[in-house]
Amino acid sequence: MQTSRPWRRVEKLGYDVPVWDFRCPGVTSISADVHKYGYSVKGASVIVYKSEEYRKFQIYSYGSWPGGLYGSPSMAGTRPGGNIAAAWAAMKSLGEEGYMDRARTLMDITDRLKKGIMETEVDLSACVLNPLF
Repeated sequence: MQTSRPWRRVEKLGYDVPVWDFRCPGVTSISADVHKYGYSVKGASVIVYKSEEYRKFQIYSYGSWPGGLYGSPSMAGTRPGGNIAAAWAAMKSLGEEGYMDRARTLMDITDRLKKGIMETEVDLSACVLNPLF
C-alpha cells in the first residue's frame, strides 16, 4: 500500500465506496481533521495536494509587518507543536493495521444500520436517502 494514498484504505478492505479522491476530475486537495478521524487531539489537521504546484497557493506572506517579511503555511501563523506531535504519536501507535481495523468496524456497523433501516416497515419515500443505500 502506498502511503501517499491513504484514502484507498476502505477500498482495500473490499467495500464498494464511491470514488472521492484525486481520481475525481477537479479535485486538487484533500484535507482531514486528524482529531476526528485520526484519534488525536483537536488542533491537528492535514492537507494533501494532488501536485506540488497547488501547494504554493497555501503559503501566506505579508510584507508590511514591522518585523520584516512574514511567511507562513497558514494565516494563523505559528502554532504550538504539541497537537501535531500528539497526532503523530496516535498515528504511529495505531499504525495502518489499527486504522484498517477501525475502518472495517465502522463499515460493518454502517452496513448493519443500512440493512436495518431498509427492513423497517416505515415509509421512507419522504426521506432523501444517501446514494450509498
